[in-house]
Amino acid sequence: MTDRMQQTKEDVRNIFFSGSHAFRSDEELVGKLHFLLTEHYLSCERFTIGNKEDFFSLCDDAEKIIIRDEAAGGSTGHVALKLLAERYLNSFGITVYFEHSFCGYYPDVISTDLQTVVECGHTNNADKILVYFTQGHIAELIQIPYPADDDTRIYGYRFTAHKDLYGFLNTEFEEQKKVILKIVNRRRDT
Repeated sequence: MTDRMQQTKEDVRNIFFSGSHAFRSDEELVGKLHFLLTEHYLSCERFTIGNKEDFFSLCDDAEKIIIRDEAAGGSTGHVALKLLAERYLNSFGITVYFEHSFCGYYPDVISTDLQTVVECGHTNNADKILVYFTQGHIAELIQIPYPADDDTRIYGYRFTAHKDLYGFLNTEFEEQKKVILKIVNRRRDT
């Protein structure tokens, strides 16, 4: 199942900042991601990764969590989301690494061809997704938030870049650099 989505700022916040730490989100970044979606620099579609029973089954199965040492890192819920992501990608013949170095970060799951990056749960430094697109030239980023209490399924959100994203972000970076240089030069002159 896939749904093309038009996200509100709250939707974007809930996709990247989920679970027990959901209250701590980067509002500037949420606004930026919302802008990129609204202005069609990024697109997003929601799809089903699995059902909630699979998630709870993995969370409750300490043996499966412990045996998958390469997926370690985070709570049992976080590891369960990683394992569901692996299962989902494997169903399309895509093999993965867990916690593999990429663009200065360690994505939760990444395809061995480095074209699909998956982040799970509450995503600290959600701005890294823009780095994955601009420096890593990935085909897609999948974000899998922790399920809400009333969810019956585990959803993934597939983000893909439109061709203008790279130019827009590079222009934005150059503008920010000019502003910073102006401030530095003013301080030197005083």
